[in-house]
Amino acid sequence: PPQRDPASGRPVVRDVVVRIRRETKREVRLPAKPPPKREFKMPSRRALYFIAAGVLIFTAALLVLDFFGRVRVVLTPRQEFVEVSSVLRASATSSRDIALEVISLEDSVELEREVMSAKSVEEKARGQVVIYNAFSSQSQALVVSTRLEAPNGNIYRISNPVTVPGAKIENGKLVPQGIEVTVFADKPGEAYNLGLSDFSIPGFKGTSKFEKFYGRSKTEITGGLSGNRKVVLDQDVKALVSEAEESLRKSLGERAKKDLPVGIFLVEGASELETKVVSITPPPNSAAERFKLRLEGTLRAFALKENELSQSLGRSYLALNPGEEVQIANREALGFEVVSKNFDEKTLTLRIKGRAHFVWTFDAETLRQELAKASRQSRKEVFQNYPAIERAEIHFQPAWWRIFPKNTKRILLESIMKADS
Repeated sequence: PPQRDPASGRPVVRDVVVRIRRETKREVRLPAKPPPKREFKMPSRRALYFIAAGVLIFTAALLVLDFFGRVRVVLTPRQEFVEVSSVLRASATSSRDIALEVISLEDSVELEREVMSAKSVEEKARGQVVIYNAFSSQSQALVVSTRLEAPNGNIYRISNPVTVPGAKIENGKLVPQGIEVTVFADKPGEAYNLGLSDFSIPGFKGTSKFEKFYGRSKTEITGGLSGNRKVVLDQDVKALVSEAEESLRKSLGERAKKDLPVGIFLVEGASELETKVVSITPPPNSAAERFKLRLEGTLRAFALKENELSQSLGRSYLALNPGEEVQIANREALGFEVVSKNFDEKTLTLRIKGRAHFVWTFDAETLRQELAKASRQSRKEVFQNYPAIERAEIHFQPAWWRIFPKNTKRILLESIMKADS
């Protein structure tokens, strides 16, 4: 109970104030504050840049993986090893076992060698001389071996009978006319080799013609020899011709192989080379330190298509179903013997022996296209439509990227060849 003032009997003021404060605390209720509203704040520009960069990096990573992603399809085609021994006939003009391809190439070769052979040589110098007629307008006949004398006294003779034309009369004067002749020295030896010179005709000595008929060199007179000299012999020419033929055969053979289309091969021994000697300088039996030979040749060769050879042998030794195709994987290991060849009739007969490795073939590009279009569940069915394939494995690159590419260029096919048991 409130304390009262003993004098007046009223409640003490302090107690009244305390009570009123207590009552006020009990009775006055303030309304509850509503929860604060959550307002959306735009991210900062810097945050937007980071988000955009992250999206771009993620998208670029997907594109890069899709671009560089590969699948490697490892295939084991159906294969068989069979001993074969067959005689096949091929022709380029008629129906035979297989078709024949004829290849023709031309080229030339030039070789030069040192002369090694020596023998005693007696050679007369030779050259060209023009004989002039300054005597009259009448022509003058000269018999074979007519002598021409050089200023040093050497005698040379013409090799054929000639007629020197008469001089022309121009403005009342004689203009000399001449004719070119081949002359040879009267005797062999180097002493008769002569530079450009004038010549007289001894047969006219003592007559008025002696001063009016004369000769002048057209070329130097050379080739005079006497004694032991290196000489181009026939045996040297034959040896160089043989070397040139071998060189031409090798170069034309390499060119033929290089120019062959894919899937065609030359048959060893089924070729022929026709050659022609174009020039031998100097000619055989001439004295020289070196001589040169030029040879032209034409190589004709027979070639076969690999798929036709494989199919022909496959039909003979395998139970092929309609539409099945095979390829011989070890053609180089087989023996080919040319039984007969005729380039005029374009026919070839071959004997083939060996253990052939037959491999069933399929259309690789069609397989890629079908795999690219197939779903994950239907890829197995794609391989089942290829009886030429015994086993197939798909390897993704990178290994954790399991999306099959739609671009066929990123589908790599590898074939496993079995070893002969």
